[in-house]
Amino acid sequence: MRKRTFLLAMLISLVVIGAAVCGGLWYMLHSEETSPTPVVSQRQGYILGVDNGMLALFRDGESQPMQTYDLPVAMLPEYDRSMLQRGIYMETYEDAQRMVEDYTS
Repeated sequence: MRKRTFLLAMLISLVVIGAAVCGGLWYMLHSEETSPTPVVSQRQGYILGVDNGMLALFRDGESQPMQTYDLPVAMLPEYDRSMLQRGIYMETYEDAQRMVEDYTS
């Protein structure tokens, strides 16, 4: 009888632990779906990117460059071209200028 009671208690414990683990996993998976995503338009920085194949600087959220540089992006290594095609975000104009100097020097 004691052995049966012990096994029943162990089985109940395993079920409770399993339910807690499953509940925790479910919560983690579903809480990521509902977490707020940052709104890109609230940023006030600059984007270093490409305009007509040339290195260009944009204000974040604008489609027309504020400045275009005499550097064909095709001359850059593949990694840099890829990053510039996606756009490299800079917080300040000074940071953006330093990055431009790195590419153009």
